[in-house]
Amino acid sequence: MIPRPYVFINGRFKRHSNAQIAADDRGWRFGDGLFETISIHHGVPYQWAFHWQRLSDGLAALAIPLPATEMEMKKIIRKILRKNCQTHGFLRVAISRGVGSRGYRPHPATLTPSIVIESLAAMEGALAPATLWVSRWQRVLPSQLPSQFKLAQGMASTLALLEASEHKAEEALLLNPRGEIAEAASANLFWVKDEKIYTPALTTGCVRGSMRAALMRRSPLPVVEIEAPLDALADARAVWLTNGRIGIRPVAAILPANYRYAPHHLTVDIQQMLVRDKEDYCLNHAEEWQ
Repeated sequence: MIPRPYVFINGRFKRHSNAQIAADDRGWRFGDGLFETISIHHGVPYQWAFHWQRLSDGLAALAIPLPATEMEMKKIIRKILRKNCQTHGFLRVAISRGVGSRGYRPHPATLTPSIVIESLAAMEGALAPATLWVSRWQRVLPSQLPSQFKLAQGMASTLALLEASEHKAEEALLLNPRGEIAEAASANLFWVKDEKIYTPALTTGCVRGSMRAALMRRSPLPVVEIEAPLDALADARAVWLTNGRIGIRPVAAILPANYRYAPHHLTVDIQQMLVRDKEDYCLNHAEEWQ
């Protein structure tokens, strides 16, 4: 629970209950923006450099100017963490192109990016192994949208999760228009086979996830980025989901393909490795965020 829920909106801190955005903000009207969800551990934003780089690269891809320098952003984040007495949980940083222009075509000369930063509570407890439903909705390719960033519009993921719920599944698996495995609706995907760990390459349309990066950086086995069809998962020894909020979550089954996976010892090893990585990172960067 966040005891004092302040939100940062366009240069001001407001109570969550009083926070408002303009009705003609392009983020609201068109999903014209992106966001970052950053894990906070012992008062330190985990993998800050990764998130700042992805945010900067994503805004550049959308032709939205940075609303703050890295130093200014860090100052805002320190302040909101203090105001909300937040040492654990998450921050969500959302940036839109701003207010103005009635149609899709923006008028950059009159637009100032909007920025909203809010505190989110930590997830409680470990999640049970997930069942995935192979969705009829597809993940777009990087040639169609800059899909490696966390774009403000997430309709494909929303529809895929609704579809998965109809089939009593916790998550959805999205393929791309070429029939390749891309990612889950709200997580990256990894699988183990032949003493290697595989994950979809960014060319499949998957998000450049923060926990994806951590697992690839600290993995005890070689990690191979691959463009692979769905049946590559048929004989996998283990399948995992990763994102900043859940860490790592094992997959029990993929339906309707009827691929099923027993618990695997490497899952625990990877979970512990990611916990150590977070602890080490936050210990090494604690002074930076005081």
